[in-house]
Amino acid sequence: MPEAKILVVEDEGLTAMELQRKLKTWGYDVPSFAFSRKEAVKKAKEIKPDLILMDVMLKGQGDGIDAATEIKNIQDIPIIYLTAYGDSKTRKRAEITSPTAYIIKPFEENELQDKIETALSEHKLEKKLFQIGKTLDDKLSDSGVIVINLSGVIIYINKFAGDFTDFEEGMTVNKELVSLFPLDGIKKGEGYSTDFIASGTTPITSKSIIKDHSSDKVHIEYTISFIEGETPGSVGASIVFQDVSQQVEDEKSLKEREQKFHNIYSESLATEVFDAEGNLLEANPASLELFGVSDFQLLQQFNLFDSFKLDDKELEKLKKGLKVHFDCKLDWDKLNELKFQKTTETDSIYLNIHVSPLKLDETHEGYLVQFQDITDHRQLEEYLKDTGEKYVKMLETLDQGLMVYNNDQGVCFK
Repeated sequence: MPEAKILVVEDEGLTAMELQRKLKTWGYDVPSFAFSRKEAVKKAKEIKPDLILMDVMLKGQGDGIDAATEIKNIQDIPIIYLTAYGDSKTRKRAEITSPTAYIIKPFEENELQDKIETALSEHKLEKKLFQIGKTLDDKLSDSGVIVINLSGVIIYINKFAGDFTDFEEGMTVNKELVSLFPLDGIKKGEGYSTDFIASGTTPITSKSIIKDHSSDKVHIEYTISFIEGETPGSVGASIVFQDVSQQVEDEKSLKEREQKFHNIYSESLATEVFDAEGNLLEANPASLELFGVSDFQLLQQFNLFDSFKLDDKELEKLKKGLKVHFDCKLDWDKLNELKFQKTTETDSIYLNIHVSPLKLDETHEGYLVQFQDITDHRQLEEYLKDTGEKYVKMLETLDQGLMVYNNDQGVCFK
């Protein structure tokens, strides 16, 4: 890639000069060398190179890995290690700095040239992906924003999304997306992420469950959008998600409430649901039939506390969350004035009413009320009472002594 600036960090002067010569013949600018950790950090700040070729063994205190660590903390520069040390311990230390490549000396010229071209190309693309993530983050609020490259590695992640990981701030970049967010549609496995992203065109919207720092489950809704490159095919993807846990809870509460009302609806007894102020919310068909109406809105003229004459004792019980039951008499003339059109042989309807506190949802309370028509029973009681009183008065008018026994030979009147 012509005109790209490369900083060579090498403890051997002759080796550094030979590298400079090769790099210039390939079209790169090599404005300076560095021979120690301290000098490498200083030169990186001064010339702001596009890439650094870093030897592990350097002069003075510290080595190339120490230098790379310091540089990475202040600048985003791709680093290729050139070293004779290929042991696992050294490699493991070097991996912490996320190098673009690790080349063991001696190496073939074409290998180095390919690695440099790849590193510069990938870094240019990463800068593009990072900027896309930053732009999305600036535009969206209360949303997680993640941008990944072709291999599914995170290039950008905002604070909202980072709060759902177990990594410290800044430690999520260069991690695989699937290691942090096991989203539907992106699976772990070498090659799969590349094929999935490269062939993607149409955005994917779905839902998933992830865990936050406290290992609590969080419901999210996310959209994966594919990022096109200069050539056909996608070069990365953005994932934007929102925390929809509250929405899921609300939907769950709504379903539970609907199920409650469904159960109420199928009750054979006249059943109604009132809110905390006594306003009617729901009534089943048996309730409509009991009051002789076909329009639910007519029943909404009822107020639990005003229409059914609850006394202070019953109201106090309801405030304490206790069930109450009582009898109530309603006049049909007054009901018909409210456009209730039920033809009856009686002037009144007697109701036995059971009221139970009911939790409508997470924040609202109400009452479940069941009505039983006891008009016939009450009329029979009144008839027997009236007949008994007449019978007693008749007996009291007799001049002769009279004793009346019941079936158990007990005296019930004399």
